[in-house]
Amino acid sequence: MLNYYTYNLETYKKIIMDKQTSLKLQIDFLFISKRIKILAIAIIISIIFVFGFGLTVSYTNIRPQIYYLNISSIVVCLILGALSYPLKKVLLKKVTRKNFFSTYFNAHIFPLLLCDLGGLFCVSTNLFINQNLYLAVGGILVSSIYIILIFPSTKDIKNLEA
Repeated sequence: MLNYYTYNLETYKKIIMDKQTSLKLQIDFLFISKRIKILAIAIIISIIFVFGFGLTVSYTNIRPQIYYLNISSIVVCLILGALSYPLKKVLLKKVTRKNFFSTYFNAHIFPLLLCDLGGLFCVSTNLFINQNLYLAVGGILVSSIYIILIFPSTKDIKNLEA
């Protein structure tokens, strides 16, 4: 019996690897979701960090004639945040059991990128170009809410198993 498994080790590995067990899928999910959550929290902290630096120079940037930039920046932040959630759903449809480890992480990176772009654009426009603290805080809140909505959930793995 030992000789059988020794000589057919490659065949045995292929059988195990091709049939990804539910336990292995759950472990992969936990590992990847923790990485995604750490990255998402780092993005939120970086937006707050840029906001803090913007507060140091925002008092010199008061131009009421270009207020339309402030409004357009929060609209762009809302649009990019709103596009990130459906983008996550579309990218999750491409995830299968065989490519789970590589594609599940990527399915969250692009939506997080959109939220980060919207939040940083809103904060930088509302503090570095024309001061409006309320819209800058609104941009932080909008991007943070959408980032939290993008967090991995167990529904993703249950939909994969069905």
